Amino acid sequence: MSDAAELTRNDVEISTADGRKSTRERDAKTRQNYLLLQNYVQSVVPMRELLIATSLHNIEQIDSDAFPLYRHSDVEKAKAKSMFQMEMILGIMLYIEDLIVLSESFRRRVLYHELLDGTDVGQMIKKFFQDLGSFSDEEFRRIFGYADPAQVGLKEGERELVAKVMQKNIEELKRIFTQIGKFSTTHHPAFRRFKHGGAPMMLGSEARRGGDDFFAKFDSHTAVLVDKKPFKDVIFIPLSKDVLKGYNVVVDGIYLCLNDLTRNHIARIERNLDGVIPTNRYFNDYLSKDEADLYAKIIKKFYDKHQPHTEGLRDYHYESVIEKEKIEWYLDLPEFLTECKTRAERVWEYDVRL
Repeated sequence: MSDAAELTRNDVEISTADGRKSTRERDAKTRQNYLLLQNYVQSVVPMRELLIATSLHNIEQIDSDAFPLYRHSDVEKAKAKSMFQMEMILGIMLYIEDLIVLSESFRRRVLYHELLDGTDVGQMIKKFFQDLGSFSDEEFRRIFGYADPAQVGLKEGERELVAKVMQKNIEELKRIFTQIGKFSTTHHPAFRRFKHGGAPMMLGSEARRGGDDFFAKFDSHTAVLVDKKPFKDVIFIPLSKDVLKGYNVVVDGIYLCLNDLTRNHIARIERNLDGVIPTNRYFNDYLSKDEADLYAKIIKKFYDKHQPHTEGLRDYHYESVIEKEKIEWYLDLPEFLTECKTRAERVWEYDVRL
């Protein structure tokens, strides 16, 4: 049986003594995937958002008296803003990596953590955005955990309405992915330079004013040296209030896509289904009142029929013991701190003698 089959059809339903439907013990890969998705939604997503918001807050506060840099020069403040801007870009780019790794795993019908080993994630993301325009609607249904409207037991009119909602959702999701891809492609060279050592960047350069100069629209910019020969290939990352607003729009789009696809796949696994009917509609203006009312009834009927069964899904524990050689620094920490204290005292004694 393939990983995909294990993920979507790993068990058959059985009736319990009280008449409820349950499932036989889920296979290990399904439990792992379920717990990782749950953890991602509950823990990782909020912290990704918090770190990005913290960088934005720091940029906005630098000019205020509350910030530690308020006594520093304007040049130093501009450099600090640039550094926090790069931290914000780093957070957004990592958020995008989450989105594409998860999306690609669902598109390929593999478990997402298996893509993290032996895969060039950067090349995978690049290819995903390059191929985005050629993805079929069926591939987008897989990415977002949508059921095939023809396979969920709907009446003809209901089936057409669900297909209509899915189609409109997919059109909007393709648009959002395209905008996220544009951000990713623009910032990837700077992202690579910033996350590795050396940080070849000229921070907080003042924007040139006057004429038709592109930078006249911004407050400052960071020059990122991205070529092996310094100053030959330079990417300029501008900064202004509108730039920060644009960052927030991109973050909102990433969150919308990630929240939707992860929750759909969690719901799908809990119900042991290939897909679910989307509860989110990105636009309401294409449905009449009667259609909107009917769609609400379809959703209720679908989820009433397919109740979640999580028995066994949460029953998973670490299978390995601590491998001490992998955490050597922490194991040696007491001795390290003792040695540092001793060295500090020796230096102090030396300074006193001076």
